[in-house]
Amino acid sequence: MILKVKKIILSTNSGQTGVLPNHAPIVIAIDISNLRIHLNDQWLTMALMRGFARISNNEVIVLVNDVEKG
Repeated sequence: MILKVKKIILSTNSGQTGVLPNHAPIVIAIDISNLRIHLNDQWLTMALMRGFARISNNEVIVLVNDVEKG
């Protein structure tokens, strides 16, 4: 699924990471946590169960063991 969002907040093993447009490329480990997506002036929340996120070229790819929409 491809969405145009204003901001994404990921909880990593070392704290929270905010992702805005044109973020520097990075691969991060994700802990058991919430993923927050700011879309259309609303926040969507999903529970993530450990994995990784790759941020590159205004794209965020999240690979996790399990996810539940909050």
